[in-house]
This record gives sequence, structure tokens and C-alpha cells, in this order.
Amino acid sequence: MKPIFSYDDLEITKVECIKSKWDNKKEKSIKLKKPHIKKGETIKCNVYDLVDLIETLRFHSDEHCNYYSDDNYLEVKFKLTTNY
Repeated sequence: MKPIFSYDDLEITKVECIKSKWDNKKEKSIKLKKPHIKKGETIKCNVYDLVDLIETLRFHSDEHCNYYSDDNYLEVKFKLTTNY
């Protein structure tokens, strides 16, 4: 008998990592020694299967991690349970 996986308590946190900033005096971008990490909103979702989990992650990834900012990422937490 194959197990049925359940993905409970899904939390997706949007994280922005800033590695450089614009200097108006020098009129160029300056790399920071330490990147600034800003944690954004946490979204709580209910998913029922793996396909739903992938669709949810793809949607939020396209929304937050766009083409112009490669340093943004998502932190994902969930509880995996199996039922037989």
C-alpha cells in the first residue's frame, strides 16, 4: 500500500536580499560588505497534494522573485505527514 502525503501548515516567507546600493554622489552602484536581508510578509496556505504545493510555490515565486532581482528568494516551511 502506497502512502498518501499531506502538506500541512504551509508558510511562505518572502525574503529580499540587497547586495548593493546606489550612491548619488559617485553616481554608481556600490557593493555592500554584508548583504541586507529583509523578511517580508508570511503567507499561510492550505495545500492538499504535491501538484497543489508546486502550483502555489510557482505562483509566489513568479510574483516575488522576478527577472530584475536575482537576490530575492522564498523561505518555505511545511509539515509533511503520511497516511496509509
